Amino acid sequence: MKFIFSISLFLISIACFAQEDRKIESDTLKITIDPNKQKINKEKIERDFKPSAVNIGLDVLGLARTATSKGYSKFEAQADIDLDRYFFVIDLGHEESALSNGDFSSANSGNYFRAGVQVNMMPYNPNRNFFFVGLRYARSYFSDNIIYKNNFDKWGEKQLSFENEGLSARWLEMTMGMKVKVFERLYFGYTIRYKMAKKISSFEELIPGNIPGFGAADKSSNFGFNYYILYHIPFRDKPVPKKPKKTPRERSEPLNNSSGFGDSFQRPF
Repeated sequence: MKFIFSISLFLISIACFAQEDRKIESDTLKITIDPNKQKINKEKIERDFKPSAVNIGLDVLGLARTATSKGYSKFEAQADIDLDRYFFVIDLGHEESALSNGDFSSANSGNYFRAGVQVNMMPYNPNRNFFFVGLRYARSYFSDNIIYKNNFDKWGEKQLSFENEGLSARWLEMTMGMKVKVFERLYFGYTIRYKMAKKISSFEELIPGNIPGFGAADKSSNFGFNYYILYHIPFRDKPVPKKPKKTPRERSEPLNNSSGFGDSFQRPF
């Protein structure tokens, strides 16, 4: 009787095991893919490094300050050309400042340029608006002078002057900004600049007070801001690239073997 009971219990255990086995296989077939865990294949797009247009603009803040500030003038122009989502940019400028106060006067004048590359972080915008980050190399050539009068007991009034001719300075800039289409080919845009790694050529008695294009000469770094009006000049048709589509790709991996049933069961990942 005990033997029959033991055999029956053994057969029941095997039946339960088989049902559990089928259940696991069935569950394995019913596993669904979590979209958040799928591997994504991005559609490849063709890159077009052939230039298609030039943007030319003026810094309106410099012109506004020229019109409203006595003894100050600044003119700056910018041009860029596209190379796929990259843009080669060059800035050219001239800056003058003069200060007069009774027996004292000073003047500073020079030209500068910046050249570098910026990357469009919005390449799929249908209006060709773009947000960019970039890097520039800048150089300035300038001169300055100071003239003042002094009264000496023995020699009377004397005029003293000091000047620097043929000075130069160089620095690097990290840039960030945006350009937005406002009408047909007309764009407005701004550039924020962090100017750093300044180097200035040797000078004599007079310490330079201002570097055209950089700012105060006694600072090792500086911030700058420009606001541009730009005109877009295309010379070939270049469609706005389409954003690549993301397609899911499946792969499988073994189930966690904690159930003790071996590695024969697979599930999609």
